[in-house]
Amino acid sequence: MFTVWRCGARPARVYRMSEELRYELGRAIRRVREEAGYTQEAFADSIKVHRNYMGSVERGETNITLGRLEEISRGLDISLAELFKLLERKS
Repeated sequence: MFTVWRCGARPARVYRMSEELRYELGRAIRRVREEAGYTQEAFADSIKVHRNYMGSVERGETNITLGRLEEISRGLDISLAELFKLLERKS
């Protein structure tokens, strides 16, 4: 956990995802991407990120921001809620 100090404000807490959550999220993204018929490279191009970044997300190596997660879910044509529901299934 990190503390971020803002000028004139109380410190905000910044939490990092656990390794297990990053891994499961990456697996869910990969599963949906493959079901949509995208290669990793084609999908990365469609949402304007580098394919290496997409690979690191899918392997659970990257601490993804909520904004980037929203871009990915939009690119996959699913809501964030649907993406998070996939995490509960852990198939």
